[in-house]
Amino acid sequence: MALRASKRKRPLREKRMLVEKSKIAEKVLDDRTLSVLHYFLSHKLITSLDYPIAQGKESVVFRATAPAGFVAVKIYKYETSSFRRRLIYLENDPRFRAPSGLREAVKTWAKKEFANLKLCAEHGVRVPKPIACRENVVVMEFLGEKGLPYALLKDVWLEDPAATFHDLLQNVKRMYAAGLVHADLSEFNIVMKGEVPYLLDLGQAVLLAHPAAEELFLKDVRNLVWFFKRRGVITSEGEVAQYITGQLDHLDLNNT
Repeated sequence: MALRASKRKRPLREKRMLVEKSKIAEKVLDDRTLSVLHYFLSHKLITSLDYPIAQGKESVVFRATAPAGFVAVKIYKYETSSFRRRLIYLENDPRFRAPSGLREAVKTWAKKEFANLKLCAEHGVRVPKPIACRENVVVMEFLGEKGLPYALLKDVWLEDPAATFHDLLQNVKRMYAAGLVHADLSEFNIVMKGEVPYLLDLGQAVLLAHPAAEELFLKDVRNLVWFFKRRGVITSEGEVAQYITGQLDHLDLNNT
């Protein structure tokens, strides 16, 4: 028996995108968050919240339209258990008071990311420029072109991996000199503007005074060395760590 094609129309791509956007919005846009977004709208920081461009366990990043162009709006979720396991990153930081509950922890995390972005920008680290922070929402520079976000390091082909690695290490070195360790650095939170890397996701970044700073720093180094090793740049974790911390003046990086 021949199969007959269904007469039911397939949903348009735009409709599917709208449905997906609605699902994401339901998870992050509670009344308190909507109030914050209304504040940004009324103060002309943004004119519209466009669509999500990235999402994770703790947050969703939206592209938004602002009077001078596009910006990125990062909204940390209140209803998530992930922050309970990440409170260690908020410890031993004199810039913030210890949060009394989950909602306060989420707000503190947003403030911490904004403060870390600001600290990095002041020390010449290539990160999205911080614009504003209120409760669980951080507004920052949109890294993209013609309204589309740049690709992550994991998704691009590098013409000169050694040069990219060297450029990346300069930024990590400046961050370390500013007294900060990224604590979750990998190809998943580095965005590429052509061959130029930018560091993302600084909410978990810790000060060098943090008791786990050295361990987290060495993990960052391990991630970077392993990623570029697979792209033909061979070096040791120890030398990279010494170069970043200033114990080694020069680091030879060559594509094999």
